[in-house]
Amino acid sequence: MSSTVAKKEFFDLVEEGAFYKKEIILWPTLWKKHRTRKADPVTWSVAPFSKGNAKNIPQSPGVYAFLIKPMIPFGLEHGILIYVGKADTSIRDRYAHYLQQAADPLQGRPVVAVWLNKYEGFLHFAYVEMKPPSKPAMFEERLIAALVPTVNRQLPAKIRRVVNAFR
Repeated sequence: MSSTVAKKEFFDLVEEGAFYKKEIILWPTLWKKHRTRKADPVTWSVAPFSKGNAKNIPQSPGVYAFLIKPMIPFGLEHGILIYVGKADTSIRDRYAHYLQQAADPLQGRPVVAVWLNKYEGFLHFAYVEMKPPSKPAMFEERLIAALVPTVNRQLPAKIRRVVNAFR
């Protein structure tokens, strides 16, 4: 391989790597502050994000999250949390909304359309159903405050101020 070809290959990989570079915040103080409470709904279900799984998503209210799961072989199971949201009426309706955004990136929030398509085939949808009197919004706020997901922009003011200082 000539040095010109090797150089081009290197810079192509650098450009591709930069496109996929993301920041994650690992903040143990927030994890401790927002530990699970006895009253929290903690039975999560996770499914690959695809049109075929829509029928399996419940119609009830709840909280959901998107995870990127590289599905690397060798048995190491892991995922990267990128977004947390709430569904006040139906988790399935929110799921369907995201499917529509993936199919038509010109609709909805551009940042969402980008990650839905950028990580297609690697996205997983986690959700927890919540029955009254539980409030999805309160649980969502605590999860966002504890985990500071990469795509969520509506952070609690105190956390947002600190995060914006280094973003």
